[in-house]
Amino acid sequence: MIKHVPTETLHPSLHQPDMPARLHLPIRDVLRSHETKSKFRQSALTHDFFTHSTLAHILEAPEQMLREIQLIPRLGVKTLALLKLVISDEIALAFPAEWRRSTASHSTHSTLSEKLALFRKIFAPVQDVIPFHAEYYSQAFSDANLSAENTFLRDAASDFLYVCVSLPEPLKTPAVLALETPEPSTANYGARMQDLLQTALSRPLKGCILMDGGTLMDLATRSGPYRSLTPEEARHQLSVLRWITQLPRPDLHIRVTDYKKHQISTGFLGGEGILSIYLMGGYLRTEDPSMIRLFRDQVTAASKAGVPAELFLESLPQT
Repeated sequence: MIKHVPTETLHPSLHQPDMPARLHLPIRDVLRSHETKSKFRQSALTHDFFTHSTLAHILEAPEQMLREIQLIPRLGVKTLALLKLVISDEIALAFPAEWRRSTASHSTHSTLSEKLALFRKIFAPVQDVIPFHAEYYSQAFSDANLSAENTFLRDAASDFLYVCVSLPEPLKTPAVLALETPEPSTANYGARMQDLLQTALSRPLKGCILMDGGTLMDLATRSGPYRSLTPEEARHQLSVLRWITQLPRPDLHIRVTDYKKHQISTGFLGGEGILSIYLMGGYLRTEDPSMIRLFRDQVTAASKAGVPAELFLESLPQT
């Protein structure tokens, strides 16, 4: 029988009325409502740990709870890693402000921030991560949010991943922008993207842009979301994409891969919460180092399986 932390011993901050109810759900119920639930064997979810322990218990005694998790029979290394990621994500979402402030430098672990710091040290150690920072933009590049462009330019000088939801925002033609962003401010947005592109190309870059082959095929064949484009509009957009791949910029890598095969769009760009912030139409920014590692590994695998963008664009059918 799991010897979980009794509820009455939890830190007072975990009993406040405004605390998320999910903190006190059995871990089994949390996993069943999570998009990664299919990764966990149903037989494993009947173990005492999943039925009797909560996120609050884990936050109160992370060292003890991690030991209990590691003793669960038939829990493989990959499943254990995924479980730690889910738990870290859930707790980060429950305490976003405190999570950002917490560090591993505390020793007493009496306050909520100190408990979060201890939890992060045990469940989400920082190592070998791409140097992203945590930012939240509910409407990236809206007229009221000029800071998004400044943030992108700042981070483009260091290692970055730009995983496009459709096409790179600064490279979209007016026709595609009007199709994907049918708002009165489209013209202003397009002008800002052009300014951003010129500024970015005038500076050193250290990053990788990843595009979906299926999206590019839709564009070339004027199908799916691009079925309303004229042949001239589709050709113009493709010519802009070819232009960027032909620039003599060895510091910028542009590759094409299969999003569906590598579960990029469904795993990271289509969810909710801090793991799927839309910046530049797919520029991932997250404060959870373990999720950055997972995303980096997934994108790296997808990129290796893909091809340079210039080769893929040459192979597309003529519009």
